[in-house]
Amino acid sequence: MAGGKDYWSIIDKKFHKTKRIGGLQNRREVITLHRNNDTKIFTTLFKLSTTMVAHFDKVKNLLFDLGFELTSEDPAEGLLVVTDEDKGISHLILDCEEDILLLEQYVFHLKSEGEAATLKRLMQINRLLVHGALVLDDEDRVLFRDTLELENLDRNELESSINAISLMMAEYADEFIKFAS
Repeated sequence: MAGGKDYWSIIDKKFHKTKRIGGLQNRREVITLHRNNDTKIFTTLFKLSTTMVAHFDKVKNLLFDLGFELTSEDPAEGLLVVTDEDKGISHLILDCEEDILLLEQYVFHLKSEGEAATLKRLMQINRLLVHGALVLDDEDRVLFRDTLELENLDRNELESSINAISLMMAEYADEFIKFAS
């Protein structure tokens, strides 16, 4: 404890389960920094937490303004999930990460058969996408991924990114179904 204060409990009360704060990987690193420079670090953490909450609320309000209903949300992690079957969107994850909004939409699971031809076609589709890109995660899932700057994010920018997902799903649905089966 630095200066007789229990910073662990202060952070638990103020920041709940914050994943990353200012590039720090966990709260124990934050505690260590608190012991070295109490006021400066705590002020920085408070500003970052306040900004993260403001960004989360901003994205949530933009989604409501666009007519989306939330499937789920986790304010402590900065996560929102929306579904709109009419637009081909199913469990679109929106993740508020400090100053970046990450959008991820599962498309299909990559099968090992015909992998080279499938990857080649996905790269060709990537070239034609208006926003974002198709990516492959560590579990061979093909995802649509886009990143937007949170500081000056507006309704049109978020709507354009979500519409790009909808357009991609409609335009390439037959190919995605073929790749997945």
